[in-house]
Amino acid sequence: VFGHADLDSLTRVLQGLLADAGKLAALGKAAWRRAHDDFGLPGMVNGFLQAISHVTGRPLALLESSPRRGELAASGPAGLRQHHRSAA
Repeated sequence: VFGHADLDSLTRVLQGLLADAGKLAALGKAAWRRAHDDFGLPGMVNGFLQAISHVTGRPLALLESSPRRGELAASGPAGLRQHHRSAA
């Protein structure tokens, strides 16, 4: 049987989870848009994973954007955009 203190504690936990979900949603939207503009779909997914990592404090594995990731990363966002256009 739950007491008043248990319900207060549960309420605080749920409020914290809702606050984290709101932060995650806001960060995820911003990261998703930035990544899409710069890197296409793999970047969008990576941006979303980075937002989750930021909010939860847990690192998540990122997607490889291509077998030539190092070469493309050296060319910067413009090179990645060009790669995704040519791959389409």
